Amino acid sequence: MTQLAKTKQHPEHVNALGKFFLAVAHHPILVTDQGPEILILYQARVRKNWFESIKAPAHLEELSYNIAILNEDLLTSIEREVGRKIREKNDREVRSFHLFLARFSSVLIIFSSFHANPTTHLRSRHMLTYPLRS
Repeated sequence: MTQLAKTKQHPEHVNALGKFFLAVAHHPILVTDQGPEILILYQARVRKNWFESIKAPAHLEELSYNIAILNEDLLTSIEREVGRKIREKNDREVRSFHLFLARFSSVLIIFSSFHANPTTHLRSRHMLTYPLRS
């Protein structure tokens, strides 16, 4: 913040940005499982948009806003987005695990039938060409 204050930024903008980071750092969503990820995405998007809005020409000043006031609707939207990405990742992992199980279970069935009675299995597959000893 001290470096930002040394630039040609308006003191109100520097103050608002400081309040923004304090609000983000103390938001209750931070203690949830995905809270840090949600707040990182939120601050990155809002901060970029805010810096672009304060650079706008004077006649477009209505585009700027007080960054220190967190947009709860946007936070909720980002929370849903993060949740959806996590669910999609989990779904891919579950599908991958089910494919693994399907392949592995067929191996287990063959192995367990062989292990239960190897002579029967081998005879049924015509793999032995000589008589088995008892």
